[in-house]
Amino acid sequence: MAGQIDEEDLEYYYEDLEEVDKGIRHIMEINGVLMHIQGHELSGIVGQTLLPVYAQVLLNISDKKDYELINSVCFVCDCLEHGTIELFNQVQGQAAGKFLEIIRHTSKAEEVNYDLLQSCIFALGIVAQRLPNGQFA
Repeated sequence: MAGQIDEEDLEYYYEDLEEVDKGIRHIMEINGVLMHIQGHELSGIVGQTLLPVYAQVLLNISDKKDYELINSVCFVCDCLEHGTIELFNQVQGQAAGKFLEIIRHTSKAEEVNYDLLQSCIFALGIVAQRLPNGQFA
């Protein structure tokens, strides 16, 4: 099938993908606002429905684009910062290690994405601030 796809088809594919990615970014931004306003009420639903979608992106970071990683890191940050203790505990166990992995990976890139680095460092700060019992110090 790869031989049947020409450059024009590929261009249309990337345009469609860009539109889908815009939607994913908008969902992340809306979730951040909602979590900030009503995080305790929404944590259960967000943890069950949206979090797995964004966490999936972080599983194999080597084949992801920076904007995909930033969207997922920011989504997880909102969950860590504004979510309930249960959501925090659900996320923080794997999140800190993943953020460190992204920092190492990004630091080795030819062109360092400082927005991605800043987002990961901010997320680590949230984890450190809320540990050991999930409450802000």
